[in-house]
Amino acid sequence: MKQHQATLIGFSAILLWGTLALFTRLTDGLIPPFQLMAMSFGIAFLLMLSRFIFQGT
Repeated sequence: MKQHQATLIGFSAILLWGTLALFTRLTDGLIPPFQLMAMSFGIAFLLMLSRFIFQGT
């Protein structure tokens, strides 16, 4: 793995956690926090699954 690719993966992880906190605050109790976390992780899972299917890695 190249250093640039590893940095991009790390940045995307920070971005996911940051948006989770932002969306939790913006929902203001309409969506329970654990459900919002599960939805965020579900989106990340689907993105990685699509990468695995298309690239095979």
